[in-house]
Amino acid sequence: MKKKRQFSKCKWVRYAFILVFVLLILVGIPALYNHKILTENPSNPSYDGWLGFWGGYLGSILSGAIALLVVRLQIVEEKNRHREEKNDSTFYYLYSMLDNRKSDLMKDNSFEKLKEEIFSQLDYQLKEKAVNYINNKKNVTIVKEFRDKLFDSLNKEKNELLKSVSDSGIRYQLENYSKNGFINTTDWETKYLSCYIDLESIVNKIEIIEKASKYINNSKRVNIKSVENVIECYEEMSELSKIDDGDSKYKSILQVLKDVKEKNISILDDKQRKAAIEEAFICMTNSVGQYFKIISTIIQFFKTNDINKEKELFYINILSADMFII
Repeated sequence: MKKKRQFSKCKWVRYAFILVFVLLILVGIPALYNHKILTENPSNPSYDGWLGFWGGYLGSILSGAIALLVVRLQIVEEKNRHREEKNDSTFYYLYSMLDNRKSDLMKDNSFEKLKEEIFSQLDYQLKEKAVNYINNKKNVTIVKEFRDKLFDSLNKEKNELLKSVSDSGIRYQLENYSKNGFINTTDWETKYLSCYIDLESIVNKIEIIEKASKYINNSKRVNIKSVENVIECYEEMSELSKIDDGDSKYKSILQVLKDVKEKNISILDDKQRKAAIEEAFICMTNSVGQYFKIISTIIQFFKTNDINKEKELFYINILSADMFII
């Protein structure tokens, strides 16, 4: 900034010096000549002649300056007109390229494809967020605690059910059922069938927990491809038992995962949304990307050329209307 001010100051000093020099030449030389004549012929000075000379001389300078100013203004006006014509020509040439490209893309339904690709990339970002969220050490600990609590509750319920069976043979069959998943109830008394149904329900719940445990105990299993299955397992675990106030942390984790499942993009931050949109445009570079490349060229044209604000606003309104169509 300091160098710029020094340069501006030197520029004005140079202009002032040139102005003084010109005035000295235009006024100084005739004045010097007048002084010389008066010195050589002091007895008979011709004041009327010199007044006429100075009047004509200064009038010529003034009329010349005015003529020079008029010519300068005409040159500036012509230059501005030429610049505006050039700017109009450049803009409408670029706009015609843009319009032609837009027509081709709309015929191919490329903008709809771009929208679909953006939502696909946003979905990927959601899943990636879910993977990182599930594998977070703090969240893994919370899920394990909920799993263990639920598992202990079901095992306790199963043991109490087995103890309630007075017939040792039936109880033995029920115990084996929980291990091998097969039992023959053909010869059972009716009163033991309800025990079997209750035990079957408990075993099914335990299987759900064991299925979820494969992901809980091995973070490598949780990835983009499996994340939907993981969320489903976590939801099934929550349905096995009513979540009380002590399980509010697990409930919070589950809510985030439900937002991912429902494709709620509002949980993504600006960086993640930007990454999704950029990736979508990279995938569509050969089609829609060329359209926005032309827009980028037009914007660069605005930046690198001297365009008055009114005209620039007019250009921008044309672009806005064009993009509104798509």
